[in-house]
Amino acid sequence: MGSKLGFILTLFFIIEVIAYSGDLYSIQAIHSSLDAAALTIAKVISLEGTLTQEALSLIEKNKAVIGVENSYATRPGDVFVFTLSREYDPLVMSQSTVTVSVTRSTVIGYLD
Repeated sequence: MGSKLGFILTLFFIIEVIAYSGDLYSIQAIHSSLDAAALTIAKVISLEGTLTQEALSLIEKNKAVIGVENSYATRPGDVFVFTLSREYDPLVMSQSTVTVSVTRSTVIGYLD
């Protein structure tokens, strides 16, 4: 009888752990998606010198928001710093939404 009661009580703990693991996995997946998009956007900005419609459509496709740290960087050799961020509503990790963000920089006019 005691082992059945113990099993029932541990189910609550196991459900919390599974939900927490799901939150961590989702945040990691969002971060990986933002990182991949940021690398592509950095390459486009480096070649074009500014944000283009191609970069903005990629941002929109990833449901992200871009924040530009220094919009004055438009000449070759300048460093363009930007942040991609996306909101996530976790299951058990937090009561409010969590902002997952990636900050990247690129040199204008740099060719590989």
